[in-house]
Amino acid sequence: MSSGALIEAISVLPLDAAAESEANEVTIDVTYNGDDLDDVAAATSMSREEVIARHCAPTYTVVCLGFSRAFPYLSGLDPHLWLPRHDTPRVRVPGGSVAIAVDQAGIYPQTSPGGWHLLGHTDAVLFDPTRDQPSLLQPGDHVRFVRLSA
Repeated sequence: MSSGALIEAISVLPLDAAAESEANEVTIDVTYNGDDLDDVAAATSMSREEVIARHCAPTYTVVCLGFSRAFPYLSGLDPHLWLPRHDTPRVRVPGGSVAIAVDQAGIYPQTSPGGWHLLGHTDAVLFDPTRDQPSLLQPGDHVRFVRLSA
């Protein structure tokens, strides 16, 4: 099973009531200055402002953590923003990059390779091994992206 198929299978599983009641609501501040923002706007026939508004509108759910320490796969992306991953991944995506690919949003917790479309950047620390709970986000948590003023 591909990772995409696995994520899709997991995303439709219902959360139990206890997990849902323990879900955190986390706000992630974003500066929308990503390398791919203009390309996403062109590919979706939207303005930069509309891409940003559509990215900020949903409340996302953390489906799972993976790929790298604390990388959150977030369901809830507006279908008008669905785009395939890049054919050739970047060798280096800066930590804190806020990105989209296919039907999900994500945040790169640390610098790593990656093939998602970069919309912006956050200063939120997603992984800190000195915290009691090293990952800021947990499966089932709800995430809202908020645009920081330029």
